Amino acid sequence: MKATNFLTVIAIIMLLATSCGQQQPKPAEEVKVNILSWLRMPADEFGCMMEKTFGHRDARFNCSLTNYKNEGDPCDKWEEWYEGPKFPENLVKKVHPWMKSINIDWEGGMMQAASFSFDGEHTEAEILSEFGIDPDNLPNNINWIDAQDGYLYIEGFMHMGAGDVGCDDEEESEEY
Repeated sequence: MKATNFLTVIAIIMLLATSCGQQQPKPAEEVKVNILSWLRMPADEFGCMMEKTFGHRDARFNCSLTNYKNEGDPCDKWEEWYEGPKFPENLVKKVHPWMKSINIDWEGGMMQAASFSFDGEHTEAEILSEFGIDPDNLPNNINWIDAQDGYLYIEGFMHMGAGDVGCDDEEESEEY
C-alpha cells in the first residue's frame, strides 16, 4: 500500500473513531419563561430580559440602558407615557409553541397589560394549565386575567389614560 493511500485510510479511521462517540447536536430547547412575571416590569428590565433570554436586542430598551425613568404623562406627554419595547413577532413561538402573537401595553414605564393569542383552539383550562396559572391564587403583580378559547389577557394594573386623570383640569394635569 502506498504511503498516501495508507495516510488517507488512517485519517478516515481517525475521523470515524472521533465522530462515533459524539452525539448529534440537539435542537435548541424551548425557552422557559414565566409570563406572569412580566407584568408591572419596568420597560428597561423587560428589554434586558428579552436580550438575555431570547437574544433580541431592542434598539432602545436593552441591557445597556441605565437609569431609565419614564418622562411621560397621560395628559401632555402621552407618547412617552406609553413607550416600551414590543415583543418581536419572530420570537413568539419561543415563549410557547401554541402562541400566535404577543401584544404589550406600557404605561408610565411599566408593563400595564399583555395579551397572548394562540394557534388552534385551546380551552381556558388548557391555557391556564400550560402557564401554571391559578386564577384563584394570582401573584401580587397581577390585577386580573381573562382566558378564553385561544386568548389570554393579563392585567398588571388598571389602565390610566388622559380621561382617567382629568387632563382637562389644569390643576390635575400639573401634578404629572
